[in-house]
Amino acid sequence: MQFARCARNGGFWCIMDGDRLSAIDGAPASDWKRTGEWFSLDEFEYAEPLERSAVRQMIIVGWNYAEHTRETGSNLPPMPMIYPLSSAALNTHKGAVVVPGFINHVEHEAELVVVIGKEAKNVKAADALDYVLGVTCGNDVSARDIQNNPGFPNLPRAKTVDTFKPVGPYLTTGIDFSDLPISITVNGETRQRARTSDMIFKTPELIEFISKTITLYPWDVIFTGTPKGCTRVYPGDEMAVTIEGVGTLINKVEVE
Repeated sequence: MQFARCARNGGFWCIMDGDRLSAIDGAPASDWKRTGEWFSLDEFEYAEPLERSAVRQMIIVGWNYAEHTRETGSNLPPMPMIYPLSSAALNTHKGAVVVPGFINHVEHEAELVVVIGKEAKNVKAADALDYVLGVTCGNDVSARDIQNNPGFPNLPRAKTVDTFKPVGPYLTTGIDFSDLPISITVNGETRQRARTSDMIFKTPELIEFISKTITLYPWDVIFTGTPKGCTRVYPGDEMAVTIEGVGTLINKVEVE
């Protein structure tokens, strides 16, 4: 199933039904029923496909695709590289990625984003998918001039800029997301293309590793890493992350 959250009236959930969205009373993680209200895709005002106020943490996984790791000149990590970041950077489908004036070099990173469905602590990989509510598309937009500053590199600050973590448009549940095509285009030109099966550490391994030290809660999100091909984007550029069976997340770059 595919769920979307509407930005109107304080936010409410809808479910995809053909080429329309049907409003529901309830949420994906609970019992729900249709209200009888319908929306066309053109008129729908998207919010993040999350219970935004309930997101306690956002976790970024770095260097989780071998070819991307090599293109950065890094060694393959012996264990997942995780960075808990502020969820204040979350953004939505069609929301503007707004670059502050002091940031000069911004790059896209297409990613599969996992949404946690129930509290997870010391979870084994074999059981990890039982704790996943669903998945969505994400773009781990990064300020490289901050991240790679030779005097004082600061990865968390480079990745936790307001609007730099768009997700959406849908929360997709009940699918096998272990081997899906993932790509990003910039102004229609493909810049990244891979499969989720190319991850060094798969989602169950990530959840096991993270939950050993960090308790995961419902609506927490995990950005699972990006493939090779990250490139610079500029004001006016349109980025479109597509994961087969999950959706297409579209965002334009603006300057503050």
